[in-house]
Amino acid sequence: MDRRHRILVADDDADAACALAELLRIDGHAADAAIGGQEALCKLETNDYRLAFFDATLPGRSDLESFVELRAHQANMRSYLMTGYSILQLLQQTAESGGVQLLRGPIGRTQALTAVKQAGAGGLILIAPDGPGEGERLRDLLAESEYAVALATEPADAQAQIEERRVHVLILDLGSRVIDAASVYAGLQAQGRARPTIIVTRGEAFLGDAAATGVITKPYDPGLLLEQIDRLAA
Repeated sequence: MDRRHRILVADDDADAACALAELLRIDGHAADAAIGGQEALCKLETNDYRLAFFDATLPGRSDLESFVELRAHQANMRSYLMTGYSILQLLQQTAESGGVQLLRGPIGRTQALTAVKQAGAGGLILIAPDGPGEGERLRDLLAESEYAVALATEPADAQAQIEERRVHVLILDLGSRVIDAASVYAGLQAQGRARPTIIVTRGEAFLGDAAATGVITKPYDPGLLLEQIDRLAA
Protein backbone atom coordinates (compact mmCIF):
# COMPACT_ATOMS: atom_id res chain seq x y z
CA MET A 1 0.00 0.00 0.00
CA ASP A 2 1.28 3.46 -0.93
CA ARG A 3 1.63 5.42 2.32
CA ARG A 4 3.04 8.57 0.76
CA HIS A 5 1.30 11.74 1.87
CA ARG A 6 1.49 15.28 0.52
CA ILE A 7 2.40 17.31 3.61
CA LEU A 8 2.83 20.99 4.39
CA VAL A 9 5.05 22.08 7.28
CA ALA A 10 4.60 25.76 8.14
CA ASP A 11 6.65 27.34 10.90
CA ASP A 12 7.82 30.87 11.72
CA ASP A 13 11.19 29.26 12.45
CA ALA A 14 12.83 28.45 9.11
CA ASP A 15 15.17 25.84 10.59
CA ALA A 16 12.29 24.00 12.27
CA ALA A 17 10.15 24.00 9.12
CA CYS A 18 12.94 22.78 6.85
CA ALA A 19 14.18 20.14 9.30
CA LEU A 20 10.77 18.49 9.72
CA ALA A 21 10.02 18.69 5.98
CA GLU A 22 13.35 16.99 5.22
CA LEU A 23 12.64 14.21 7.74
CA LEU A 24 9.28 13.63 6.11
CA ARG A 25 10.88 13.45 2.66
CA ILE A 26 13.43 10.91 3.91
CA ASP A 27 10.47 8.91 5.24
CA GLY A 28 9.03 8.82 1.72
CA HIS A 29 6.53 11.66 1.77
CA ALA A 30 6.16 14.70 -0.49
CA ALA A 31 6.72 17.51 1.99
CA ASP A 32 6.86 21.27 1.50
CA ALA A 33 8.24 23.77 4.00
CA ALA A 34 6.68 27.22 4.40
CA ILE A 35 8.33 29.96 6.43
CA GLY A 36 5.61 31.92 8.16
CA GLY A 37 1.89 32.23 7.64
CA GLN A 38 1.95 34.23 4.42
CA GLU A 39 4.12 31.66 2.61
CA ALA A 40 1.86 28.93 3.96
CA LEU A 41 -1.14 30.69 2.40
CA CYS A 42 0.61 30.80 -0.97
CA LYS A 43 1.35 27.09 -0.87
CA LEU A 44 -2.18 26.25 0.21
CA GLU A 45 -3.53 28.18 -2.77
CA THR A 46 -1.41 26.28 -5.29
CA ASN A 47 -1.13 22.73 -3.86
CA ASP A 48 -3.44 20.09 -2.41
CA TYR A 49 -2.27 18.61 0.88
CA ARG A 50 -3.39 15.57 2.84
CA LEU A 51 -1.70 16.68 6.05
CA ALA A 52 -0.38 19.93 7.51
CA PHE A 53 1.58 20.94 10.58
CA PHE A 54 1.19 24.61 11.51
CA ASP A 55 3.31 26.69 13.87
CA ALA A 56 3.04 29.81 11.76
CA THR A 57 1.19 33.02 12.56
CA LEU A 58 -0.56 35.57 10.40
CA PRO A 59 -0.25 39.30 11.11
CA GLY A 60 -2.34 40.42 14.08
CA ARG A 61 -3.61 36.93 14.88
CA SER A 62 -2.98 34.49 17.68
CA ASP A 63 -1.69 30.96 17.16
CA LEU A 64 -5.20 29.52 17.21
CA GLU A 65 -6.68 32.26 15.00
CA SER A 66 -3.90 31.72 12.46
CA PHE A 67 -4.45 27.97 12.57
CA VAL A 68 -8.19 28.38 11.94
CA GLU A 69 -7.61 30.67 8.96
CA LEU A 70 -4.86 28.57 7.40
CA ARG A 71 -6.64 25.24 7.60
CA ALA A 72 -9.85 26.74 6.23
CA HIS A 73 -8.22 26.93 2.78
CA GLN A 74 -8.41 23.15 2.35
CA ALA A 75 -11.38 21.43 3.94
CA ASN A 76 -10.12 17.89 3.33
CA MET A 77 -6.65 18.51 4.76
CA ARG A 78 -5.88 17.02 8.18
CA SER A 79 -4.27 19.85 10.16
CA TYR A 80 -2.35 19.98 13.43
CA LEU A 81 -1.27 22.95 15.50
CA MET A 82 2.32 22.68 16.69
CA THR A 83 2.93 24.84 19.73
CA GLY A 84 4.91 25.15 22.92
CA TYR A 85 1.66 24.94 24.89
CA SER A 86 -0.42 21.98 25.99
CA ILE A 87 -4.01 21.78 24.80
CA LEU A 88 -5.22 23.02 28.19
CA GLN A 89 -2.79 25.98 28.19
CA LEU A 90 -3.87 26.87 24.66
CA LEU A 91 -7.53 26.81 25.65
CA GLN A 92 -6.73 28.93 28.72
CA GLN A 93 -5.27 31.62 26.45
CA THR A 94 -8.30 31.44 24.16
CA ALA A 95 -10.85 31.66 26.96
CA GLU A 96 -9.02 34.62 28.52
CA SER A 97 -10.80 35.77 31.70
CA GLY A 98 -13.41 33.02 31.51
CA GLY A 99 -10.85 30.33 32.26
CA VAL A 100 -10.91 26.61 31.56
CA GLN A 101 -12.31 23.86 33.73
CA LEU A 102 -11.65 20.15 33.22
CA LEU A 103 -14.32 17.87 34.68
CA ARG A 104 -14.68 14.12 34.62
CA GLY A 105 -18.11 12.83 33.66
CA PRO A 106 -20.70 11.93 34.43
CA ILE A 107 -21.36 15.11 36.42
CA GLY A 108 -24.51 15.91 38.39
CA ARG A 109 -26.80 18.91 38.11
CA THR A 110 -25.20 20.85 40.97
CA GLN A 111 -21.71 20.39 39.56
CA ALA A 112 -22.88 21.38 36.07
CA LEU A 113 -24.60 24.53 37.32
CA THR A 114 -21.60 25.51 39.40
CA ALA A 115 -19.25 25.03 36.45
CA VAL A 116 -21.41 27.18 34.17
CA LYS A 117 -21.62 29.99 36.75
CA GLN A 118 -17.84 29.89 37.27
CA ALA A 119 -17.27 29.99 33.51
CA GLY A 120 -18.82 33.45 33.30
CA ALA A 121 -19.65 35.02 29.95
CA GLY A 122 -17.12 33.16 27.81
CA GLY A 123 -15.37 30.45 29.77
CA LEU A 124 -14.66 26.91 28.61
CA ILE A 125 -15.57 23.66 30.34
CA LEU A 126 -14.01 20.42 29.12
CA ILE A 127 -15.93 17.29 30.02
CA ALA A 128 -14.11 13.96 29.87
CA PRO A 129 -17.06 11.53 29.66
CA ASP A 130 -17.10 7.91 30.72
CA GLY A 131 -19.50 6.94 27.94
CA PRO A 132 -21.58 8.17 25.01
CA GLY A 133 -24.48 10.62 25.20
CA GLU A 134 -22.86 13.07 27.60
CA GLY A 135 -23.75 16.11 25.51
CA GLU A 136 -27.47 15.26 25.46
CA ARG A 137 -27.46 14.47 29.17
CA LEU A 138 -25.85 17.81 30.04
CA ARG A 139 -28.27 19.66 27.77
CA ASP A 140 -31.22 18.13 29.60
CA LEU A 141 -29.71 18.81 33.03
CA LEU A 142 -29.16 22.49 32.30
CA ALA A 143 -32.51 22.90 30.53
CA GLU A 144 -34.24 21.68 33.71
CA SER A 145 -32.72 24.71 35.43
CA GLU A 146 -34.16 27.03 32.76
CA TYR A 147 -30.97 27.56 30.78
CA ALA A 148 -31.39 27.99 27.04
CA VAL A 149 -28.93 25.37 25.80
CA ALA A 150 -27.67 24.77 22.27
CA LEU A 151 -26.19 21.34 21.58
CA ALA A 152 -24.06 21.28 18.42
CA THR A 153 -22.87 18.02 16.90
CA GLU A 154 -21.50 19.70 13.75
CA PRO A 155 -19.37 22.89 13.62
CA ALA A 156 -21.96 24.77 11.54
CA ASP A 157 -24.71 23.89 14.03
CA ALA A 158 -23.19 26.13 16.71
CA GLN A 159 -23.19 29.24 14.53
CA ALA A 160 -26.70 28.57 13.23
CA GLN A 161 -28.25 27.98 16.65
CA ILE A 162 -26.71 31.08 18.20
CA GLU A 163 -27.91 33.17 15.26
CA GLU A 164 -31.44 31.75 15.38
CA ARG A 165 -32.27 31.96 19.08
CA ARG A 166 -31.21 33.06 22.52
CA VAL A 167 -28.56 30.75 23.93
CA HIS A 168 -27.19 30.81 27.49
CA VAL A 169 -24.87 27.81 27.21
CA LEU A 170 -23.30 26.14 24.17
CA ILE A 171 -22.39 22.45 24.21
CA LEU A 172 -19.99 21.24 21.51
CA ASP A 173 -20.23 17.47 21.20
CA LEU A 174 -18.59 17.15 17.80
CA GLY A 175 -17.19 13.66 18.25
CA SER A 176 -13.89 14.95 16.89
CA ARG A 177 -10.68 16.61 18.06
CA VAL A 178 -10.55 19.20 20.83
CA ILE A 179 -8.88 21.69 18.45
CA ASP A 180 -11.92 21.48 16.14
CA ALA A 181 -14.27 22.46 18.96
CA ALA A 182 -11.83 25.15 20.13
CA SER A 183 -11.79 26.56 16.59
CA VAL A 184 -15.59 26.87 16.64
CA TYR A 185 -15.40 28.64 20.00
CA ALA A 186 -12.67 31.00 18.78
CA GLY A 187 -14.74 31.89 15.72
CA LEU A 188 -17.75 32.78 17.86
CA GLN A 189 -15.52 34.72 20.23
CA ALA A 190 -14.14 36.79 17.33
CA GLN A 191 -17.74 37.69 16.41
CA GLY A 192 -18.54 38.72 19.98
CA ARG A 193 -20.90 35.75 20.35
CA ALA A 194 -19.01 33.64 22.86
CA ARG A 195 -21.10 31.89 25.49
CA PRO A 196 -20.13 29.64 28.38
CA THR A 197 -19.10 26.65 26.29
CA ILE A 198 -18.90 22.98 27.22
CA ILE A 199 -16.62 20.86 25.04
CA VAL A 200 -17.29 17.14 25.29
CA THR A 201 -13.95 15.38 24.72
CA ARG A 202 -13.23 11.77 23.91
CA GLY A 203 -12.02 11.17 27.47
CA GLU A 204 -9.27 12.49 29.72
CA ALA A 205 -6.81 9.85 28.54
CA PHE A 206 -7.00 11.33 25.05
CA LEU A 207 -5.89 14.83 26.08
CA GLY A 208 -2.24 13.89 25.56
CA ASP A 209 -2.92 12.25 22.19
CA ALA A 210 -2.27 14.49 19.18
CA ALA A 211 -4.70 12.55 16.99
CA ALA A 212 -7.47 13.26 19.52
CA THR A 213 -6.59 16.85 20.41
CA GLY A 214 -5.20 18.17 17.11
CA VAL A 215 -2.27 19.71 19.02
CA ILE A 216 1.37 18.61 18.96
CA THR A 217 3.25 20.14 21.86
CA LYS A 218 6.86 21.17 21.31
CA PRO A 219 9.41 19.83 21.89
CA TYR A 220 8.20 16.61 20.29
CA ASP A 221 9.90 13.34 19.36
CA PRO A 222 10.42 13.38 15.53
CA GLY A 223 10.76 9.60 15.43
CA LEU A 224 7.45 9.12 17.21
CA LEU A 225 5.83 11.63 14.88
CA LEU A 226 7.01 9.66 11.85
CA GLU A 227 5.71 6.42 13.38
CA GLN A 228 2.27 7.97 13.82
CA ILE A 229 2.06 9.82 10.50
CA ASP A 230 -0.52 7.49 8.93
CA ARG A 231 -2.72 7.72 12.02
CA LEU A 232 -2.43 11.51 12.05
CA ALA A 233 -3.39 11.64 8.38
CA ALA A 234 -6.43 9.38 8.81
